[in-house]
Amino acid sequence: MSRRIGFFFDYDGVLAPITSNPSGETPDSELISAIKSLSSEHAVAIVSGRDCKYLFERVSGLSGYACVYGLEIVAKGYVVVDEEAYLGVKPRYI
Repeated sequence: MSRRIGFFFDYDGVLAPITSNPSGETPDSELISAIKSLSSEHAVAIVSGRDCKYLFERVSGLSGYACVYGLEIVAKGYVVVDEEAYLGVKPRYI
């Protein structure tokens, strides 16, 4: 069985500076190049509270993305969306 190392990076505060501007900041191009070079031998993903479209536009071509605090996950050609969020169903609690 092959062992594969995975790297998971948070976007705001790790890849890009935290800013008060809702449109955010763009990561440094050298940092993105280094991360993409990791992806040739390792699984590399971004985890963020931001939506996937935003992340794809800034850092494309990685192994995976966990967006909107995990409500939307894109990896290996698959998209997983939290059913409750997708259908608008809210659980009922007593």
